[in-house]
Amino acid sequence: MPRFFEGDDQTVIDGVAAVNGTGSEDFFNGGWYDVPGRWEDRVSLPLSGCLEFTRALGRTGGYRFLLGDAYAFKHSLRATIEHGPEGNHETADYTSVALLYAAGSPTDVGTAVTADTLRIDDPDRVVFTPGWTMPIHAFSWTGASLTKREEQLAGRSVRFLSFTGEGADFFGPHYVSLIASIPATGRYRVSIEAVSGPSQGTVQLVWNESPAGEPVDFYASARAWGPAAVLGTLDFAEGANQIMLKMVGKNAHSSGLGLDLYRVICDRVRP
Repeated sequence: MPRFFEGDDQTVIDGVAAVNGTGSEDFFNGGWYDVPGRWEDRVSLPLSGCLEFTRALGRTGGYRFLLGDAYAFKHSLRATIEHGPEGNHETADYTSVALLYAAGSPTDVGTAVTADTLRIDDPDRVVFTPGWTMPIHAFSWTGASLTKREEQLAGRSVRFLSFTGEGADFFGPHYVSLIASIPATGRYRVSIEAVSGPSQGTVQLVWNESPAGEPVDFYASARAWGPAAVLGTLDFAEGANQIMLKMVGKNAHSSGLGLDLYRVICDRVRP
């Protein structure tokens, strides 16, 4: 889950700790924000709302007007939100704007930030988690299923999207197509982390029905969670892009056409 959105709001009024909230998502009335169709839709309400929520990019923004529940103060007011669940240990870029009513001009408010410090830096690596909320564009017409599973592997709980194909699809090899939100136009190297096992197949990255890299065999005699495997490179536009993975075959020892997909990783290839 995005830990940057788990910090508590904390308010000190006239030198006394008066408010300790339960999380910044609650402060902005965005509880259970990571459920599709809620916070991600940039909902705009009279007193609160979402400006953006892009999970894979680790970006969000919200607003709230405290009118009926405004904090009344006489001498001082300090309102903060923790950076991460506790202790301000989460490394991220935070910025905020606060408007308030006061009898005189506030003092000790610090130095105004410059436009350069507010510049958004697009990450060169974007990591998607199909087992949680990565959108699915399409998958095989027939003879295939998608499920979400959780399994203990390498000493930790791994949640993944499990694809299983039987026989052949109507138009050829079985496939699953995912939607990746890319921050900037460019060329990206596409890798996946998947669970190897006795019933896993051979996967290939495809673009416009043409291979975009070499096939990768995920067969193993025992279930295991291994390192990321590079599938190929694609030219992406800013915004939503399709990543199509085809089950182009299987190892002679494999008992199925499976793909247990943990993460999809897109690394920008700089000139």
